[in-house]
Amino acid sequence: MARRTRTQVPQLRDLLACATEADLAERLAAAKKFELAARWAEAHPAPVEDAVVDELGELVMFGDQPIALAGEGAPGMSEFAVAEFAAAVGMTAHQGRAYLGAALEAKYRLPQIWAKTMTGEIPVWKVRRVTDRTRRLDPIAAAHVDGELAPVLASCSWVAVENAVETAAAEADPEHAEGIRLDRTQSQHLDIGLTVTHLNDGLV
Repeated sequence: MARRTRTQVPQLRDLLACATEADLAERLAAAKKFELAARWAEAHPAPVEDAVVDELGELVMFGDQPIALAGEGAPGMSEFAVAEFAAAVGMTAHQGRAYLGAALEAKYRLPQIWAKTMTGEIPVWKVRRVTDRTRRLDPIAAAHVDGELAPVLASCSWVAVENAVETAAAEADPEHAEGIRLDRTQSQHLDIGLTVTHLNDGLV
């Protein structure tokens, strides 16, 4: 039978306290990196409304181009600046785009969640799971998600977070949610592959 650790022993209490402090320090370090990502993007603005081609369809912008990495209302940034940041923090260009986009999404479209992230209350990894879902929402729906999740996100399981995002988005923009539901319904299907049994030990 397993025995409960005797945390009333001073040395053990100190170990737990140190672990708690280390966890907070880790969250704050991650939050600082997240903040620096947003600041880097802000320092390299690129209005996404700038034309890339002229009225004849000829390319008028070579090399660096403006890109939008977050949802509506968040600023665009220089495409070249993404690669610079990614290299500086040991990410691939694809990872850097996703990270910078999440930082912009959280700061500009989820301000309540962003504030709690900066204090270490909410871990960055959990915020990024939310921004993956809110990037496609309009500003009103994103703000609704922010208000609903900010008070509870720190203690939510991922399933609860996902459900909350979908519910809040549906409440804020029911027409958009119904469109998504219909799209999913139309794409449902079942494939039966009788010629690929070798991939699954003879079972289909």
